[in-house]
Amino acid sequence: MCLSQTKLSKVDKRGIILEYAESLAEGESKIFGIIDMSGIRLFGEIERSVNTKETPTLEGAEVRMVACGISVGRPYYRFKLIDRKIKRR
Repeated sequence: MCLSQTKLSKVDKRGIILEYAESLAEGESKIFGIIDMSGIRLFGEIERSVNTKETPTLEGAEVRMVACGISVGRPYYRFKLIDRKIKRR
């Protein structure tokens, strides 16, 4: 396994939210979720695009990756909602 061949392939920047949760750490409200992008699942922050007290039901909503990289030695991923048909809880 360790010396097996690696193959890179292009992946669409769009994905679907499988699960999400809101974090209130450090006094700041952020939404994090598990995103499925062409069969690859990533955990990242989901930017708020709806300013409301109601939390939208995000499962199944479409997102686009807007940022990724490495910060303090750890990877990060940031997504933005692109599905305008979000149901309310």
